Amino acid sequence: MLHKQEKIIIPLFYNDYTTTHIGLSVDGVLVAKKSILNKHASIQLITVFDELLSAHCMTIDDVSSFALYCGPAPFTTLRSIIATVNALAYATGKSIYAINGMYACIWLIMQRKKFKNGDALCVVHEAFCGDVYYAWYVVCDNETVPNFDTITINCLPRAQCVEQFRELSQHSFISTIYFAGNAFDDVLFFDNISHAIGVAYWQIQPVLSMPTMDDLHMILILSLQLTSCSPVSREQLVEPLYIKKAL
Repeated sequence: MLHKQEKIIIPLFYNDYTTTHIGLSVDGVLVAKKSILNKHASIQLITVFDELLSAHCMTIDDVSSFALYCGPAPFTTLRSIIATVNALAYATGKSIYAINGMYACIWLIMQRKKFKNGDALCVVHEAFCGDVYYAWYVVCDNETVPNFDTITINCLPRAQCVEQFRELSQHSFISTIYFAGNAFDDVLFFDNISHAIGVAYWQIQPVLSMPTMDDLHMILILSLQLTSCSPVSREQLVEPLYIKKAL
């Protein structure tokens, strides 16, 4: 039997807008997960993390590295989680696997369905105060994984998105738009985008609102085996994915 220190132990921290989740990956298997309501996350995160380790006869010294969802998510909670994990990584000398949520959603979409050249994939997440985050990607060369260098990510007021997507569509032939994300609550918004570009749109099925902990764990484990085309980067310190600050 392997000793703890011989195992690859990676805690994964994730916020899905309403809830903060902590998962425990051991040798590529998600063995446990716990959740905290966002309003309690800043106070309870360390305690719940310690309980999760203790339940599996582990301490923070057994951790190989950390994994962290960088956003988008409500910024106050996201910033608190990232600051905590950064501190844990710094104190233990361990690295962090940072997961870009917009890249991760595009990657997940392309794992769920085979797309043809000219299909546009658009992830739209709530950014509050009338704004949305979006990631836009056009499939080419019948690819099955995205080229992350060509994904457009931004944050705009909903009113400006229709014109922005129309401009993006002029750079290449668009046959159909596929939408995902947690801002898919305004059908008229997406009808206007479809009309402006002049193509049909579909919501990804099954509905992909936000990644699940299992989705992110799968991405993490696959990324450890890849040398490129991954929404995960290895960092010493992580910054929140807060696209609004660039506006």
